[in-house]
Parts: sequence; C-alpha cells; structure tokens
Amino acid sequence: MWATRSPVCTPNCDLRQGLPNCRVLPDRNGVALARIAPWRYSESAKAMMAFFGPLDPRRLIMQRSFRALFWTLALLGVSIDLASKYAVFRQLGPQSPREGYVIVPGWFKFVTQFSQEPVESGWRGTLQAWNGPVLPHVNHGALFGLGHGFQIGANTFFLLISLAAAAVILVWSFRDNTLRDRVFTAALGLILGGTLGNLFDRVVFHGVRDFMYFHKIEWPVFNFADCCLVAGAGLLLLQALCPCRQQNQQPEESRELVHAE
Repeated sequence: MWATRSPVCTPNCDLRQGLPNCRVLPDRNGVALARIAPWRYSESAKAMMAFFGPLDPRRLIMQRSFRALFWTLALLGVSIDLASKYAVFRQLGPQSPREGYVIVPGWFKFVTQFSQEPVESGWRGTLQAWNGPVLPHVNHGALFGLGHGFQIGANTFFLLISLAAAAVILVWSFRDNTLRDRVFTAALGLILGGTLGNLFDRVVFHGVRDFMYFHKIEWPVFNFADCCLVAGAGLLLLQALCPCRQQNQQPEESRELVHAE
C-alpha cells in the first residue's frame, strides 16, 4: 500500500521511538511516497533518525519543490543578458551607424552608443575591454531609463536596491515553503536573473548597457535583463489576480494515491 503526501505515515509511525512503521521512497516524479509496511531493519531506522532527527513523522513526507526551476531561470537570465550585451556592443562597436542594426524593419533594432572615454585600469578595465576599446553610454537609472538624469547618484542608489533585492530573493529561496509553487518560483528566478544582470553592469560600467529599441513606438531602449524583470513581475501579478490556482493546488497536494501491490 502506498500513500502520497498523507498527513501522517501510519498511526504507529513514531521516529522518536526508533521504530518507524513507514518508509519514504521517491517516485519517478520526485514526489515522496510513504510505504505503509513494517520496517524490519533497525540499522536503517537509526540512519533515518540520524538524518531527520526527532521530528514529527509528517516532515518525512516531502513536498514537491521547484528549486531547480528557480536556479535554471536565474542562471539562464543573467547568462543570456551578459552574453547578449557583450556580443552586440562588441560586434557593432564605436563605429556603428547611428541607425543601428535593424532586426525587424520599421519596428525593432539594436542600437549602441559609445563615449570617447578609455576603459579603466584594474579588474574593471579587464571586464570593460571585452565590450570594446572605449566605454559605452550607459543608463544610470532604473528600468527603461527611470532616474537616468541623476547619473552617478542614481547608479549608486539603484545598485544598493539591486543588492538588497538579490539578497532578499536568495535568502527567501532557501526557506522550506518558498519554492512550492511553480509560477511563484519562476517569477523569483526571472527577477533574480534580471537583477544580477543589471547589477553586474552597475558595478563594472557604472550604469546599465541598453541596446534593444522598439523605434516604431519610441519605446525606451532596454536589455534582456529588463525583459526578465518585467516577465517576473507579470507572473507575480498573474498569481495575485488568480487565487483560484492556490485553491486548486491544496486538494492536489493532499490527495492520496493508493496502488495495490
């Protein structure tokens, strides 16, 4: 007899006595299954007690976690963002035409602008040189150029905001019940990836490199990290506006699957 995510294993399952009557095994989907059967091996029981400690048996029934999805989206987001920035700025270069590189005629193109300032010395200079021989024009403000006019002060302010946001998300991601929801986890992963991508630019280039431009509607120039931030915020909004998802998830997590052996 098997049970999935049952409130308790069996009425007689008590790890504190060292004689559990249930056994936890993962199925193919990574969901814990509790096998309701006597456990005859005391050494295995001791090993289980040493791993879980004197906890309530309900803690043995592991819930599904989307931590892998979180880290995949975060790492993909920051990697694609940085790779696209370096590739586009280096390919177009300081001598690129002002009209940029057209992707969708009449609608969308890549634009880059460079200053006449040489790259700095030290470790920053090494990372800046990958971008080109001179420093690019950067956005000192926030998403879509918000606060750009304040330049250095704005960059420092938003750098600290980015550090705080990344730290909060990282700490939050290691909590037990944070990454149980797929949509919420995807939102956090996208936001973290976008935050880290722009944070890198603020530390290395003293501002954010933007190059994507919807010139048909005169939309502010942006980058892939901004896309991740907007997508993550959109998923959070979707989850907030659709409480029916959370209501449907509760019975799904508490239902029992019984298979005859």
